[in-house]
Amino acid sequence: MLFMSLLLLVATALFAQDAPKDERSALSGFAKFPVNIRLAQEIVTAGGYTMEDDGAQLADGDRSEALRTTLNLSMPIYKGKASYINFGGFYNFHNVQFSPPKSGDAYEIDMGREHHTWGLQGIYMYGGKLWNRKFTGLANLRGEFSESGLERVTMFAVGMLQLKRTEHSSLGVGAVLLLNTSSPWPLFPFVTYRCKFSEKWSLDLMLPQLYINHHLSTKDKLSAGFSISGEHYYISPGRADLPATCMYSRSNLRPEIVYEHRMTPLTKLFIKGGSTICINSRLYSSSGNSRYMDISQKPSFFMQVGVSYGIMGM
Repeated sequence: MLFMSLLLLVATALFAQDAPKDERSALSGFAKFPVNIRLAQEIVTAGGYTMEDDGAQLADGDRSEALRTTLNLSMPIYKGKASYINFGGFYNFHNVQFSPPKSGDAYEIDMGREHHTWGLQGIYMYGGKLWNRKFTGLANLRGEFSESGLERVTMFAVGMLQLKRTEHSSLGVGAVLLLNTSSPWPLFPFVTYRCKFSEKWSLDLMLPQLYINHHLSTKDKLSAGFSISGEHYYISPGRADLPATCMYSRSNLRPEIVYEHRMTPLTKLFIKGGSTICINSRLYSSSGNSRYMDISQKPSFFMQVGVSYGIMGM
């Protein structure tokens, strides 16, 4: 699911435009090494699952403890007065095993164990005025590869209009357009609201995520809230009734606590922990256009540690 990634990109652009004076020196210093880097390692506890097709149960079993590594790199290749273009790549590694029961009538499908997904993407961002209000737009073109080669090309666009801004708060609305993805909603709106209650407390609402932040110091922040995130990778199911390559996709609701430590003005360490509640988990064609089965899963717990550098890398 790309929703949260899109909102974070747009919100980062707004942050860069509205940065206070004491942070502008750090942002201008970014030009000396203009690469965005984000590396994270995550572990999710084991749990049970059930495979279903149109409500009929096919198999049930246990999912092993899952490990996930994500790496994102990007850098600007063009910068204009109101727009810029970023080009970069990404790599995702999943290590997880779905183990069905050893029974003669069980639905046998090879979900694999180690999964590698990588690719390239270009991002175009525009910041200007619309109806005399601040507007931020983003367009992304992304190509994904697995061990079998090119799997799919996805495109999306985001537009956000800032309706109100005061010294302590801001309100915005926008819309996301998704093309050639597994999302059942190709176009949907969203709302963003930010409020600073004091020097220590603030609120970030970017539906479907909400966080209450407590600034422990100038370098440390503790947040509590929830977000919706997604993950996917490609498998070779080894069945005559399925394509040679399929895409496993999962969307999660995550109540979590986040600790962030700013090591340098542009480098941040983050630690996240909480619960992973599966909203939907499905097997699609590699293009994401055809759904074959649902894979319901029980809630589990996760821990993530990572580091980011740069503006959009955060």
